[in-house]
Amino acid sequence: MLSRTTAAAGQRLRSQCARCGGWQASGSAALSAPGLPPAPSAAPPQAQRRHPAFTQTRGIGQLPRNRFGRQREGTAAQASPFEVDIKMDEVKEALNTCGTVQKTWEWALANIWGASATTPTQLPPYGIHTAFYAPAIHSLFLHFRDSLRSPHAALSVLDVTRSRSAESLVLGSTPALYADAVKLHWTLRRDLSSVRDVVRMAKRIGILSAPADGSVGSGDGPYRGFGSARSRYSSNLPSPVGANEDAVLRKQVEIALDEARREALSGGAAVRTRTTRRTRESDDFDLDGEDAAWGREHIRGGRSGPSQLPWAQQQQLAIADDIAHLLLPDGPGAGNAAVE
Repeated sequence: MLSRTTAAAGQRLRSQCARCGGWQASGSAALSAPGLPPAPSAAPPQAQRRHPAFTQTRGIGQLPRNRFGRQREGTAAQASPFEVDIKMDEVKEALNTCGTVQKTWEWALANIWGASATTPTQLPPYGIHTAFYAPAIHSLFLHFRDSLRSPHAALSVLDVTRSRSAESLVLGSTPALYADAVKLHWTLRRDLSSVRDVVRMAKRIGILSAPADGSVGSGDGPYRGFGSARSRYSSNLPSPVGANEDAVLRKQVEIALDEARREALSGGAAVRTRTTRRTRESDDFDLDGEDAAWGREHIRGGRSGPSQLPWAQQQQLAIADDIAHLLLPDGPGAGNAAVE
């Protein structure tokens, strides 16, 4: 009676272990006893799979988060962030030894884009086939901008990357790189049209997603988002786990939009007020009629509406509205996967 009970218990234990995928040869030896059937030497292939309760899934909070963003797919996933940092230190050392813009271009063409005339068959150590392509391009951009003080050469890095191939454009573009490009276009050149081109390209590539709340600014028309910087740029609210890495790009674009609207709405009126004051104080000109009334209104500090602004300010507001529409979830380029 005892042997039959022991045999039944052992059989049930073996069947449970087989279903859970945890049956091993060591366990079979421990369960073998006189009167028990011999255990199989190995579990069947379907039993080799682990039980779902023991399956480890990678949560969104465990995704790699390094200074180059979370664009780690394809070849970029073959290296750890530690390896990427080591390689980027090598890139910085090599760039610092170049010294001039021309030598830096020659080094980049040979070691990043693989366009060297001396070694045409050799694969570049930081090329598109490696996990260091996008970080190396960003390091090159920052080296031109900060170390060599050549912003136009830095902006040309994006053009060269795009001209190589569509694969080069997609794998070499990151939100952090495009955020630096937006900042350079606006802070250095005050070129809002180029900012719009960068945002449109980022939307087409897929590195600029829709905002979490699905809204950009408030209101409609050229006044949208004006004066709302406090609510959008507040750093007191904690960011959710696994937040989009393109937040740095979106924030930089919104900063440029707010500054552009402020300059267009208040800067134009200030310029016209100063001109009116100089004209009024001059002995060569005399204001009368509508001109005098217009001058008195602006000298008193009144602000003109968008329709009364000069053409340049109206054009700047129109471009700002185009960029704001690009930031919307259903804006132009939202479903356009083609890369020009």
